[in-house]
Amino acid sequence: MRQAVLVSAARTPIVNAHRGAFDNTEGQEPAAHATGAAGLFEVVS
Repeated sequence: MRQAVLVSAARTPIVNAHRGAFDNTEGQEPAAHATGAAGLFEVVS
């Protein structure tokens, strides 16, 4: 059986921004930065 192991983490802003820095930011953009920073989609054999 394969096991999943968390070896890194990244935080993202989870909020519906109505003003401020994240006003015109779609939800996929911070998620893409977080997964790239944490290396969440890297497959290790």
